[in-house]
Amino acid sequence: MTNLAQQWSSNMVTSPSFNNVTCTPSDTVNIIGGFRSLYVGGGGDVPVVNFDDTVTIFTAVPQGTILPSTGKRVNLTGVSASLIIAMR
Repeated sequence: MTNLAQQWSSNMVTSPSFNNVTCTPSDTVNIIGGFRSLYVGGGGDVPVVNFDDTVTIFTAVPQGTILPSTGKRVNLTGVSASLIIAMR
C-alpha cells in the first residue's frame, strides 16, 4: 500500500477535493484514505492526527475556515470545533 503522505504532494493539497465526508472526531478510528484538508463550519480547536501519528492542535480556528493540512484523523479529545468536513 502506498503511503498517503507521499502520494499527496504539497501542490495537491491546494487542488480541489474529489470526495468530501463528514468528519466524526474519534481518538481511535481513522478516516479511510485520510484527508487533504478540513472545512471547519463551527469554530474552535481542531486536534489533527498526522500520518506519522503526531498530533497538531489548531487552536481557535474561526468558523468557515479551510485548514490545508493532511492527516488521518481528528481526535475527539481536545476538539471544540464542530461541523467538520474531511476533504479528500
